[in-house]
Amino acid sequence: ATAPTAPEPIRSEVQSMAADLQREPIVIALQTVGVGLMVAMLITPAAAASLLTRRLPVMMVAAALIGAISGVIGLYLSYYVSVASGAAIVLVCTAFFLLALFFAPTRGIAWRFARNHREVR
Repeated sequence: ATAPTAPEPIRSEVQSMAADLQREPIVIALQTVGVGLMVAMLITPAAAASLLTRRLPVMMVAAALIGAISGVIGLYLSYYVSVASGAAIVLVCTAFFLLALFFAPTRGIAWRFARNHREVR
């Protein structure tokens, strides 16, 4: 008689679906947008969010919102202006980053300029 063997560790369905949900958009985006635009689509929302907050959970939510909003606005822009969708999305992401760079509370260029201007007086 053979001894029963312990089952191999199996990932739960939820873990498997979560992995698929993380992997599939990246694979699809790489095929449609290209590596350069994909890197910009991954990095730019996170960079903009990092200018707005230092708390990681808030930063993650802000980056996801910036990315999602950029995707929707970029797709509308590409449809109505007849430009490539990937480029339009990255353009909108970059616009959000520039807005954050200039107007982020306490770290934005405009805030620093105003703070330095007040100190000179």
